[in-house]
Amino acid sequence: MPGIDDIVSSNSRMKIAGLISIRPRTLGELAEITGISVQGVLKHLVRLRKSGFLTESELREGKYLRYRKVYSIEGRRIVDFSQGDLMVAYISKQFNLQEGKVKSSYEELETVAEDMIITRRRIRDAIKRLERLIEELSYGQERLMTITRTIGLDREEEQIARILFTEDGIDDTKKTLSRYYGLKDAEGSVRKVIEKIRGA
Repeated sequence: MPGIDDIVSSNSRMKIAGLISIRPRTLGELAEITGISVQGVLKHLVRLRKSGFLTESELREGKYLRYRKVYSIEGRRIVDFSQGDLMVAYISKQFNLQEGKVKSSYEELETVAEDMIITRRRIRDAIKRLERLIEELSYGQERLMTITRTIGLDREEEQIARILFTEDGIDDTKKTLSRYYGLKDAEGSVRKVIEKIRGA
């Protein structure tokens, strides 16, 4: 997708993009919600404009609102559920609902809003679980690195052991060793490293 890199290369820009894909927002609104200065928000909006995503429009002064310039993203939905260093986003084309198929009653709007709140909570809970799983995986990888350094393997054997314990299985390990490391007898090499680890 052209221009997607301009969104996902920055947590702040992704947050802004997510906010303006929900509905048009003013510069002040974006600055307050994100905690970024007005100048900072403008820089992100410039990047989004260059990527072809940004739509700028003007709200003329009317019965309720004063004149304001608002920013939006048309044709894409960007949902940002990032937390801390974990970047989680869903980027898609907007659904094109036929007007005749959607009831415009207040009850239906209320139901849709409630469903969205529940779904948001579920996604946040899932992200917290995912974050814990990622932390466990990172901790496991760190332990693996430490253990392979302390059991008397040479550098080559260490690398084979790390590949063995980070790929999804022995077959994947053999493929990786053959394809990327040029091992002709990947099976034999893996067997020898496993025997050495067991002996240690």
